Amino acid sequence: MEGYTTQLAVLQGIIEAEARSGGNISIILWRAEQIYRVRLSACSSIGTAWRKVPLELWDKVFRHYLAAIRGSGPVSDPFKRAKADPNKLAMFAPNTLSTVCKAWRSIVTSLSTLWTDITLLPMPVSESDTNRPPLLASADVVPVLTRLHRLTKQSLPWSLTIANGRPPQLLTANSIPFPLFLESQAALRFLACLCICATHHPLNLADMMIPSITSLVVDAGGPGFANIPNLPNLTKATLLNMVADVDSTTHTPWASLTHPFIGNHLNPQHVHTVLRMCPIL
Repeated sequence: MEGYTTQLAVLQGIIEAEARSGGNISIILWRAEQIYRVRLSACSSIGTAWRKVPLELWDKVFRHYLAAIRGSGPVSDPFKRAKADPNKLAMFAPNTLSTVCKAWRSIVTSLSTLWTDITLLPMPVSESDTNRPPLLASADVVPVLTRLHRLTKQSLPWSLTIANGRPPQLLTANSIPFPLFLESQAALRFLACLCICATHHPLNLADMMIPSITSLVVDAGGPGFANIPNLPNLTKATLLNMVADVDSTTHTPWASLTHPFIGNHLNPQHVHTVLRMCPIL
């Protein structure tokens, strides 16, 4: 809008000079002036409209926008979010939206809910070493800490998606063990939903206890189930790719689950076994 205002002022000066000289292009310049006035008016009306839209509506607009661009479907579907391209997850984070313009920055900063979905990409120490905990690249730590500090300051419940990590070649000497990083964060006590999509390597989170989590999504077969944290207050669990050895989910509080989903890889006998462990469905 500032550009149109400047160009309009320049045009007005040229029109006045042309009128004094008796030139023949005053009509063309006058038409150009009218075009700029229309554009300036349109920009002004857009700005006014932005200010009138409630923040609650902008929250829905931006959440839908983030989910659509990530290619992960509805933002409420943590499984689809976990399957999204990690580069897109980073590229279109809320802090990127806030750089588009001043209006967007003001709105995004005011909407705390846009900052509550965090994705981390832990990396294995090596392709062959599955005994040691994965590492978090030092380059990923700073932006994540900024968001976690915001969540802690406002006591906001948040969700964590753990996606398949990057290649071990990206590790540096400053990389941090993933479980150690999580345990050191004050925001951990507000973590409400955990989504694990890491089928390649175990996460080695079995020694952690996170009482605040009430919802879990796991898309990890085999040893992945044996490495989920201890979640004593879990009530909703989506366990995809679950196989016959249901006892491998040693930390799943079956007795407290009210909304379990166990995928379609179990035969009727094992489904019956799981249902018997969930008395309060």
